[in-house]
Amino acid sequence: MKLDGKVAIVTGAASGIGKAIAQRYAREGAKVVIADLNLDAANGAAAEIKSAGGEARGVAMDVTNEQHVNAGVAATVAAYGGVDILIVPTNRNFPRTRGRGVGAGSAARGVWDALTAVAPAELALGPACKGRGREM
Repeated sequence: MKLDGKVAIVTGAASGIGKAIAQRYAREGAKVVIADLNLDAANGAAAEIKSAGGEARGVAMDVTNEQHVNAGVAATVAAYGGVDILIVPTNRNFPRTRGRGVGAGSAARGVWDALTAVAPAELALGPACKGRGREM
């Protein structure tokens, strides 16, 4: 996988799976934006990528808050001219239902609510990707 010249926003990338994805994308040549609730940790992860020869920056972002997402995308566009890739390795707590007498309808609604909570991140990227050969 070669990502030279691509711009990737990776949410929750200050630690865990998101961080590992961001590091891999940076090794493959992407400019990586570490979007995380914890700006200090995001900047720390970006510094690690930079020290390994990659290009990265941290931004504060709560993917369930449209204003946070818009600000993070705007900062990315200002720095890199657009966005090519969005990675949302969500770490939402899905409702545990097995053995708890919860019906399928309630369980499905809980999972749906958890998944759609990250929709602002995806919706905000449409305009950022336009003009870079991508439509969302």
